Amino acid sequence: MKYYCDTSVLASIYLEDSDSKKITRWLQEAALPLPLSPLGELELTGAVQQRLFRKQITMQEAIKCQRDIQDDIDQGIYRRVSLDSKEYSQALQLVHHHTSSIGCRTLDVLHVASALLLNIREFVTCDARQKLLAQTAGLKVLNFQQAPV
Repeated sequence: MKYYCDTSVLASIYLEDSDSKKITRWLQEAALPLPLSPLGELELTGAVQQRLFRKQITMQEAIKCQRDIQDDIDQGIYRRVSLDSKEYSQALQLVHHHTSSIGCRTLDVLHVASALLLNIREFVTCDARQKLLAQTAGLKVLNFQQAPV
């Protein structure tokens, strides 16, 4: 596996936003499969449910999103990966070293720690702080959004 995509990227694949077209084009050329950790799957499902709660999508659209995600897992676009307590140890080190200067959130730190533990050196994100954290941790970053930190 070559790329680790954070939830901002995964959500843009299934939930239309300003980055969706760029990410979909990139995905057509990307080396697959992409890893899908329990954290990534949980956050992605949460993003769908948040859109439903905010009435930005209908129940039928939410069901279709979840079905599309499962279809992509079944088709091998994603490979489910599991991590253990080493992920949290790695994340704790990142928090101690970088959260006070970057302002990264705990779940973002867990994604970067996951990429590091999976020995994936290319991190894909739409989040400016996560980009900075991933770069600081030594990862090459593909960033689809140039939002201010």
